[in-house]
Amino acid sequence: MRKITVAILICGLTGLAALAGCANESGDPRKGGLFGYRPSAHEERLKQREDKLAGLEMDKEDLEAEKDTLEKQKGAKSAKVASQQKQLDALNKDLDTLSRSLDSERAANAAQQKKLDELRARRDQLAGASGNLERSGESEAAKERKLANLRRQIEDLEREAETLSRL
Repeated sequence: MRKITVAILICGLTGLAALAGCANESGDPRKGGLFGYRPSAHEERLKQREDKLAGLEMDKEDLEAEKDTLEKQKGAKSAKVASQQKQLDALNKDLDTLSRSLDSERAANAAQQKKLDELRARRDQLAGASGNLERSGESEAAKERKLANLRRQIEDLEREAETLSRL
């Protein structure tokens, strides 16, 4: 009899354990058992998941709208950068042209300055020659002719120097 009592006791405890395992107190059918299923808990859980999904979809739409806005801003800024790059390239080209022109003008100016210096030196030489002419022993008429010729050369040189200095 003892074997039967032990067997009944084991069967009873096994049955109670099985019933306890089938009980569902959470309302989640994945965690529950056969006797704990409540349709209202299932509906509530389904409603929570649908609300969460709706919230995620709204977040997704907001992010898509923000992405579209950012893409438009990116396009506008890219166009602006391209336009500014074209302007910069044009300005650099103008700067190169002006720099070459300035170098050319400086070279021309240096050549004109050299010519002006030569003319001034020649004028000084002619002025010295006119002074020497006055001290020479030649006749007055010859001295006057040479002096007039030297003065004419000096005037020509001064006009040429003035023309060069205006350039």
